[in-house]
Amino acid sequence: MKKVTINDLAKITGFSKSTVSYALNNKEGVGEEARAEILRRAEEMGYIPNFYAKSIASGDSRTIGVILRDLTNPFYANVFCAIDKIATANNYQTLFYNLGGDPKRTRKGIDLMKAMMVSGIVLDFFGNDETIERDLVASSIPTVVFGTDVSSNLSCISTDDESGARAAVDYGVRCGYRHLYYVTNQHGLFNERRRSAISDEAARLGIPFGEENVIAAEGDGAAERIVAECPRDSLLVCYNDLLACAVISGLMKRKLYVPADYGVIGFDNLDILPYSLTTVEIPQYRMAEEAMRLLLNLIEKRGENEKITLQSELIIRHSVRDFREP
Repeated sequence: MKKVTINDLAKITGFSKSTVSYALNNKEGVGEEARAEILRRAEEMGYIPNFYAKSIASGDSRTIGVILRDLTNPFYANVFCAIDKIATANNYQTLFYNLGGDPKRTRKGIDLMKAMMVSGIVLDFFGNDETIERDLVASSIPTVVFGTDVSSNLSCISTDDESGARAAVDYGVRCGYRHLYYVTNQHGLFNERRRSAISDEAARLGIPFGEENVIAAEGDGAAERIVAECPRDSLLVCYNDLLACAVISGLMKRKLYVPADYGVIGFDNLDILPYSLTTVEIPQYRMAEEAMRLLLNLIEKRGENEKITLQSELIIRHSVRDFREP
């Protein structure tokens, strides 16, 4: 079917193209009867605005570009939904680019956002390509980096998850655990920060922790290594809740149970988990809200670049055994 254009509407209604355009874009200079007739005809004929032509003409797409790590992870799905909700409430739409866990795709995502003339970008930057920061600054596109503070030239919203990692270790030791392991299936900045915080807190509390205490494997493979390498009654601090649940499932397949045989702590505090998991809460919704507040301020020139770090919190449930209890 041929796309209906402003020219088609002008011919059908008898109004000039400029009058039709004014009516469709809710601009002044069109009488109410004429506006109503044009809008009625547009609906009847199935007129769809040429959004990108309009963006080029106005220089404002009212679109928020969202580049996130992996939408298959419920954490990022929740973040995107929160961003989209706030964008909609402020009369912006969202354009999403999924990195699929590959930081090398970041540049492609940014290039797409430039091509689409987005008003601003929320970017989950977890790679080590320093040219990306320079590119964004040079482009003058308002940008908020999500998850970490990587630049003095861009607004950032992050969480102090190192304090959460230390709290997890401290809680486990207070409960009586003396064997500690970090279980991860990730690489990069966030993974290193959590591992380092766990190591530092273990040293402070006098708990042995070295490279042999890091289990780097996927869920079932991690469970296999845990059974082979970790003594019973070890505390397993996992990179995130999804990995923690996969580890618990893998242990159950081997007739080992949490917290009877192992204690498990995750990160994120997802609300869809099948287990009562003790976890470090990363405040995903508030992070999304703050990211959008910062970005809208930049877009609408109500503020300068800001750095915000939110606190994490240990949520205690039933996946850690308290050996102090009788």
